[in-house]
Amino acid sequence: MAGAQIKAALEQGLDGRRPTQFLAPSAGFVYRYDLSRPAGDRIVSMTLDGRPIDPVADYRVTTNSFLAGGGDGFTAFAAPREPTSGISDIAALEDWLAAVRTRQVPDEGRVIDAGSSATRR
Repeated sequence: MAGAQIKAALEQGLDGRRPTQFLAPSAGFVYRYDLSRPAGDRIVSMTLDGRPIDPVADYRVTTNSFLAGGGDGFTAFAAPREPTSGISDIAALEDWLAAVRTRQVPDEGRVIDAGSSATRR
């Protein structure tokens, strides 16, 4: 997906037409939002490994089949330029859980409320 498409997908979760839905990004990806801004302009920054996301650059995005089909109103995921499929999301989760006996929940602050620096998700 292009950086602008990623922003559009994140904006869809904050559009105010349905309950607020924060997408949980992968390690290295951080986005800041501000709900006081108008819908469609609530994502104020996105970075990958500390570098700003370029709106016209292409990025590999992985999601489950539900979101990839536009589920929960995330229609921006339904139009990738080069879609590929792998194992099912359930099989991937089972493999991930089986690989390590105990996992700690990371507190990496990947989703940050820009209106309140104390709110991290």
